[in-house]
Amino acid sequence: MSKFQKGHAHYPRSEAGKLAMREKMSGDKNPAKRPEVRKKISEKRKGNNGRLGIPHSEETKRKMSAAHKGKKKEWAGKFITEEGRKRISESKMGSKNSNWKGGITSLDFQIRNSARYRHWRWNIFKRDNFTCQECGSRSRPGKAVYLEGHHTPKSFSKIVQEYSIKTLEHAFFCKELWDINNGKTLCNQCHSLTKYGRPNN
Repeated sequence: MSKFQKGHAHYPRSEAGKLAMREKMSGDKNPAKRPEVRKKISEKRKGNNGRLGIPHSEETKRKMSAAHKGKKKEWAGKFITEEGRKRISESKMGSKNSNWKGGITSLDFQIRNSARYRHWRWNIFKRDNFTCQECGSRSRPGKAVYLEGHHTPKSFSKIVQEYSIKTLEHAFFCKELWDINNGKTLCNQCHSLTKYGRPNN
């Protein structure tokens, strides 16, 4: 008997049995590759909204509903409230997390890889119609252009310095950092020209 308690007994196949089954179902021997079988499968799936199998009849649904009435569900009472989620999240942030290594991640990396920054960048891309504002290049079939969001006229580093941003939480409260009017879409090559006044090699 299998170690599993539910369902039928589990009898593992030998390697020879697995090989025989694989050969029996491989290539053109697979029944699902025969036109008549494929047509039958297709007919069975029609009207099922993409779900496999045959949908339950109304009578079956009624019986299933009656069988479950009065029975306590295994997951009952196990939903986490928003307050509970917040407490769990806070209990695993920063030094409380088991993967904490002493705050080695730079603030610049944290901001640029946050969901807030991705949202800011996406809004700029949409406003600029996914087009580089310097050279006019944009992605099209056969030519992929990597687009980046660029803080201008006030640079990213200048905003961080001006508002003395020291943590990711402080950055979230800085409105100028997330103002789409202080940013534009650039391709990777044009953006590299803005970094330290020279191209990145």
